[in-house]
Amino acid sequence: MKALNKFLSLILSCAMVMSLCIPAFASERMSSEELDTPFIMDIDNGKLFSAESDDKIVAILTNDDLHLIDISISYSPARDEVYHWAISDYPDDEFSYNDSFWTAIITYAENHLEDSNLVLFTTTVYDAPDSSIDMCASANRDLRDQLVNLLGTDIYPSKERHRESYQGVTFTVYEQLTFDIRSVQNVSWSTPITVASLIVGYLGKVVKEPLVVTICSVFGVVLDAASYLPAGKSLNRYRCAGLYSHYTQASGSSKVYNRTYRYVYYEGYEEVDGYLRAQIDSSSKTVEFDKGQSYYYDYPLQVQDAYQSYKIMG
Repeated sequence: MKALNKFLSLILSCAMVMSLCIPAFASERMSSEELDTPFIMDIDNGKLFSAESDDKIVAILTNDDLHLIDISISYSPARDEVYHWAISDYPDDEFSYNDSFWTAIITYAENHLEDSNLVLFTTTVYDAPDSSIDMCASANRDLRDQLVNLLGTDIYPSKERHRESYQGVTFTVYEQLTFDIRSVQNVSWSTPITVASLIVGYLGKVVKEPLVVTICSVFGVVLDAASYLPAGKSLNRYRCAGLYSHYTQASGSSKVYNRTYRYVYYEGYEEVDGYLRAQIDSSSKTVEFDKGQSYYYDYPLQVQDAYQSYKIMG
């Protein structure tokens, strides 16, 4: 009998340990970090809420008619997984849609981590130009055409932006535009996922309408962040850049005495082995300058710097 009691005590102890594992893990994931100002928009029969803090990105979709809540959370710094819940038994009878409502949903989900579906992404990163996968001609053409529309112009070798005489030498500042479109990442997944899960998980972004439209268009699904992307799919991610440069030459010389750059970046996406066009996310625009924005547009200062090189190079 004593042996049986010891055995039963061992079983109960193991059960208690197991019951504490998931809550403990959930408490590690949960944080008190405040979310940044959220993006909220009306969707069919509900709302879309998405926001981020220093340690996570959240997307919540509601359906008032069905009393459903779809929530995806990706925890930093990992970008190879996302937790997804489809909650049909949320205790509130009605969705109030105030700040405390969204916070309560996040807390509720994190307290029920055992009910989530953990989606894992398999990602290949192309760090160097020579390791970038070959782009198909159609994807390159699609992205290039869209880049022209977004920048308002095609490439050009030189446009005169400024001319002045400095220290007895006439200098001209020209602007050149080239394109650089390359593959930077590929991602795949083995279980069905929502568009929202893909965005907050793999892309690591707050869910906003332009990006939802882009991803849905790439995969040919209904324009909805709650739309499901089938298992076994794969997505190529592209960096689409307009590379502007100002270069300064002296009259009668073909030498370049000064150069400065402005980089305009967009992100593009394409379903691998898909039949639809590759798409640029118009909301992904970022701009960088190698010597700062003020310097790029300060033509007299560029001429002065060019003159210093001119004295050395002749």
